[in-house]
Amino acid sequence: MSISSPDNLNSLKPHLLKGDLSDEEIAFFVSKLQKGFTSNRENIGDYQKSAELVSAYTAFYMPSNFKKSVKTFEYLESVINLQTKNSVELYDIGCGPGTMSLAYAKELQQKFPGIELRVNLVDTSRLMLDQAEKLFSAFFPEVKVYSFLAHEFFNSSKFKRSELSICLFANSQNEFGQKVFLSYLEKVSPELICLLSPGNKDRFWSLLDLKDILESKKGYSIAYPCVCSEKKCPLDRGDWCHQVLRVKNDPSFDRISQMTKIDRRTLPYIFHLYQFREKVGERAPSLNLETLTGTILQFLGKNKACYRWRICLIDQDNGGLRDFNAEFLIRGMDKRAIKMLEELNVGDRVEIKIKKFINDSTIRIVIPGISIQN
Repeated sequence: MSISSPDNLNSLKPHLLKGDLSDEEIAFFVSKLQKGFTSNRENIGDYQKSAELVSAYTAFYMPSNFKKSVKTFEYLESVINLQTKNSVELYDIGCGPGTMSLAYAKELQQKFPGIELRVNLVDTSRLMLDQAEKLFSAFFPEVKVYSFLAHEFFNSSKFKRSELSICLFANSQNEFGQKVFLSYLEKVSPELICLLSPGNKDRFWSLLDLKDILESKKGYSIAYPCVCSEKKCPLDRGDWCHQVLRVKNDPSFDRISQMTKIDRRTLPYIFHLYQFREKVGERAPSLNLETLTGTILQFLGKNKACYRWRICLIDQDNGGLRDFNAEFLIRGMDKRAIKMLEELNVGDRVEIKIKKFINDSTIRIVIPGISIQN
């Protein structure tokens, strides 16, 4: 969390459309918004029609959602070789106040100095576009930013000016549906698709339906969270795969959170990353056949003997995906190793070695770099 970043409420406030809102006013408007998101969903879009509501929405949801978007960039960076790219074009579709593209702009600039970056903001609300533009001007004034109302975007000329194009959909695809989503892909033809959605079961299964279309008909392969593409998800309909991020907010934000009685410290979400086949450089796979890559599906708790997770892996017997209960013995671990274990989040990728099959569904693992004995 930086004091000069959109994830800090005090640095964010002066750049809201209504920068003079008090904490009490923000809390009042957020409570009003929350009713629209839950009990009065027929009016869910009303928060985009008022500068006060847009500002309150941005003030309350951006600080934590910005951190969430930064986390999703880690997943992208871990599977895609961005080192080979000199220019990047972001398309933030249904951008709202620009949370996801702001976070990606920050990460791209910090980790790849000198990269040429263009950002295209698309939304149905002019006020949201104004808010996003104002934040880019304040925090990343050197980034080239273009904004479009949705109908303007579809009527504009073809883009594709940069070496790598990335389409960002932050909680928007679930709002405008599959048909419109595919229309955006046809318009942009991006190399990468980043889908960020609420972390609930219904959204997960809707995204799996979309996965089938993208892989079978549109030429894309899933790069995250699945450890390999075009494999059937091993979970049944009573289950779902999602990610969880635990964040630390600044005290001024926590005060408003307490006033609204809305917890923004534990953030469940679903993030799917797709790449167009043969167009994006992948990181070279490990040559150590004894080491497997897994995705943490769930933290099952710990006791005096071990940490326990559910982990999705490639089943070495049939080549499909399978989830296992995994035990990691902590006997002899030092404080550094324990801290590394505590920092693992649901959704993280881990390199493991299977030391023992306890039974058909449970494995005992070590994690190279953390374990005492590999």
